[in-house]
Amino acid sequence: ENITVVTAREIEEMNAHTVAEVLNRIPGVFINFSQGVGSFGSTSLIYIQGSEERHVLVLVDGVAWNFLNSGAAETNSIPVGIIERIEVIKGPASSAWGSSLGGVVNIITKPAGAAAGPAGSVRASYGEKNTQDYRAEVSGTAGTAGYYLFAGRQKSDGQFPSREFDNDSLYAKFHIPLAKDVAAGLTVGYSAPKIGLGDYPSADITSRGESRTFFATASLDAALTEALGLQVSFRRFQQKSDLQNNALGLGAAGAPGTLFLDNVADEETTGGSAKLVWTRGAHTAVLGADADQGRLDQTINAGPFLESLGVPGTSAAHPGVDRWALYANDTIAIDRWTITPGIRYDHNSVAGSFVSPSLGVTYRLDNDSILRASAARGFTMPPLAATSG
Repeated sequence: ENITVVTAREIEEMNAHTVAEVLNRIPGVFINFSQGVGSFGSTSLIYIQGSEERHVLVLVDGVAWNFLNSGAAETNSIPVGIIERIEVIKGPASSAWGSSLGGVVNIITKPAGAAAGPAGSVRASYGEKNTQDYRAEVSGTAGTAGYYLFAGRQKSDGQFPSREFDNDSLYAKFHIPLAKDVAAGLTVGYSAPKIGLGDYPSADITSRGESRTFFATASLDAALTEALGLQVSFRRFQQKSDLQNNALGLGAAGAPGTLFLDNVADEETTGGSAKLVWTRGAHTAVLGADADQGRLDQTINAGPFLESLGVPGTSAAHPGVDRWALYANDTIAIDRWTITPGIRYDHNSVAGSFVSPSLGVTYRLDNDSILRASAARGFTMPPLAATSG
């Protein structure tokens, strides 16, 4: 695949405070910062090689981070301190990942500890505009179980007026051996970004956004034979966003602080995955299945000014989507050649079915140079806002 990998060490050397800062350094990946390039905690849209933002799938520990409502992903709710590595696949990746026409940003978090005693770090940084970033992490083992714990806080007054940012985040990962060749895993994460999106005097409004993100995964890994492994996982993802616009009080939208428009999207997705991984000789083959159910509760509240124009005071929609998929792929490594065939069948209740084949070939010229060719067919499911609500 056309892939770029960024490690935790490289992120530390960048002195990056957000995922968007990291992605903005990757060739072929373009970040649209709503508060200006490099703004601390800025909301951002991700584009890969000319794709739309809803075409880029963002995953954290296998959990899709994209909003069901808009299809795009917001990464300022992902603490950069918990990341072990980021894999960016450029171009259609649907043969492995499903809805991902433009590419995938696959974020893998740090592993649970393996050392007998606890080890950790505490970090703090301060910059202009009262910008602060605090992180604490600890990992180790308790009995046979390994753990990794993280807590972070970020705050900034913003580079521009009314562009402040505030976020608290917590994350925990556990690895629990159950038998000789069987282990269970558990991850839990929470973050609550609050951000000022700016004043717009021409429209007489000021805009603010708040979100709350919670996710949990449970997994089971088992070695069935020396060559065959089974991985099963379950996930729960909840994401609520509240975009509120109030009057500045300049005469058009009402008295200062009067509601202009409030858009609340409350989403939850529950799902699971299972895959068999067979490794023998030149082959690493995977046969897998994914399934999930997503629900969106969207409420739009209009203020007095919009109501006077005939806009309903409150409107609500409650769309959902059911998805499942089967896929198979193989990595065939022979001397300097690597061949990667793959195919996936996706079905969702919004847009129906789609088959995504792919074929990649690489040839290693030397330690520093690779020739690569690939062909893939991809898709992106329509966001729920495009079909209802």
